[in-house]
Amino acid sequence: MTFSGPLEDMFGYTVQQYENEEGKWVLIGSPLVGQPEKRTGDVYKCPVGRDNQSPCIKLNLPDATSVPNVMEVKENMTLGTTLVTNPKGGFLACGPLYAYKCGRLHYTTGVCSNVSSTFETVKAIAPSVQECKTQLDIVIVLDGSNSIYPWESVTAFLNSLLRNMDIGPQQTQVGIVQYGQTVVHEFYLNTYSTTEEVMAAALRIRQRGGTQTMTALGIDTARILEWFGLESSLKKSNSNIPALVRNAFF
Repeated sequence: MTFSGPLEDMFGYTVQQYENEEGKWVLIGSPLVGQPEKRTGDVYKCPVGRDNQSPCIKLNLPDATSVPNVMEVKENMTLGTTLVTNPKGGFLACGPLYAYKCGRLHYTTGVCSNVSSTFETVKAIAPSVQECKTQLDIVIVLDGSNSIYPWESVTAFLNSLLRNMDIGPQQTQVGIVQYGQTVVHEFYLNTYSTTEEVMAAALRIRQRGGTQTMTALGIDTARILEWFGLESSLKKSNSNIPALVRNAFF
């Protein structure tokens, strides 16, 4: 009996005999599935002893193998490098190069997928993963009155500032308040969850205008509603940082 798969994916790197209520199988690890870009790896189930030889089926374990509350780096995780069956049912497939991101640093911890006897992912096992400690709430308060010109310089400054932030649910979150004659929430701390989303939203902000400059009200609105109100989605222990952008910057 022969099973074949992509050589470049290292199909056959690990092999285990396996049996469940559906019958007998051969589990085959393929650590470089997804190359050349992702190389997440995966495991195939190949039927044994069927009347008509069916093809091997990829289980798509990387999609279902996730550790909560961290920014995962699944590229090059090489799932399927280790493959161990459980005598009580199910099996364990591991990817030693799984990593997570804190700020601009990547921490490679590895991860294992605990798979049930029916090929369902029960949970991800990654005991070395730790929650990032760089959580910040940043509220940017923009002067959008008529005294600001050209407005494009404001959005350009915003994007140069934002692109250097690591924005995510468990890291930095950003809200923007604009003031002029009135005060407007452009978006709240929990509106967007990635740096790219926040940068795109910042480019869409239009100047509200107004002959008056309600600076104090803008700051007070940000302080009360963003930092201490229901709109803040992060923990109360997070550091709160105000950033006031006025015409003095340009």
